[in-house]
Amino acid sequence: MDLGISTMNSRLELLMEKSLTSLLKATEECRNTHFRFLIVVQEVDSEQSARRVKEVLSHVTERFDTEVILDRRKGLSRSRNQILEKFEGDFLMICDDDIEYRKDSLQKIIEIVESSNMDFHSFMLFTPDGKDYKDYKAFPFAHNMKTIARISSVEVILKSTVKQSGVVFDSSFGRGARWPCGEENIFLADLLKKGLQGSFVPIKIGSHPKPLDADSMTNQEFVCKGAALTRIYGRTFSLAAVVYLWLRKSDALKLRDLKALLSGRREYLKFLKEENV
Repeated sequence: MDLGISTMNSRLELLMEKSLTSLLKATEECRNTHFRFLIVVQEVDSEQSARRVKEVLSHVTERFDTEVILDRRKGLSRSRNQILEKFEGDFLMICDDDIEYRKDSLQKIIEIVESSNMDFHSFMLFTPDGKDYKDYKAFPFAHNMKTIARISSVEVILKSTVKQSGVVFDSSFGRGARWPCGEENIFLADLLKKGLQGSFVPIKIGSHPKPLDADSMTNQEFVCKGAALTRIYGRTFSLAAVVYLWLRKSDALKLRDLKALLSGRREYLKFLKEENV
């Protein structure tokens, strides 16, 4: 199994404290499984920074088959695509640098994905105080275009068939890009459009801090969502998707939220025109 971690030079200490340390402990619980770490460190802009990264990660590279990718630039989708490019195992677990993984999580995941014919699976996260990170279902189900809208990429395990499909993250979306959200939903929607299948499994794999405003959306987030929905559904059906999201997510159905969604839709349509897509 490949473990793909995205981080930045300024977050190396957080990576060591949270994600990497807990993943190393989780691997100790697994038997007869080969793990390969794929670690992308962005904003590494000097030889001194590169030496520091290699020094910090040396205890991982000495113990495991590890590939460290140093990138001067930033962008979450860019980082995820670098991981996809290096993905060679049967499965890829998409990881983040601030998640503490449960000690028994990898073993449970491996048992599930190895016995499944699905191309991707999504799992559950919980907050540091033990509560569910989201309002998850209590039962497994097959994903569709509606359910993938609630998935975060760090909840996902991908099968090698995903790489074979040629689908990658849209670099115009995601943290550090023109539209800083929606990249995981676009990626999964593209997989479904290609005929690949996924399922949700109600198993908690790790702890992730939840922002105080996680259940509400800012004006910029509505703009971003409008662009992402247009990327997924196209000119014709995106209008209905925009209205549906407004009815579901807008606080007291504020007109400004609908305007922001429509603004994002216009932005993306203009972008397509400029790019001659």
